Amino acid sequence: MNDDTKAQIKRAYEKKCEEFHAEVDNNVELRDLDSCLEAYNKAFEDWRYWYEGGKSSDCMGWKDFHILIETLDELIEKLIQ
Repeated sequence: MNDDTKAQIKRAYEKKCEEFHAEVDNNVELRDLDSCLEAYNKAFEDWRYWYEGGKSSDCMGWKDFHILIETLDELIEKLIQ
């Protein structure tokens, strides 16, 4: 994957995150790809604790990961057309 495609994916992902966070509340917290993956890892760990009887999951981390996958899906569709 070339650098232009990587930059396009990152810009599209950050835009979608910004739109989502703006809908949730007025304090938009723009996340980059690294913080998204970190939030996903935390969400997965939290889910395991919850599943095993410990604590609740981090839904925001899950939602950010969903936004990333949705962004990649849309960009891949454009690239293969």
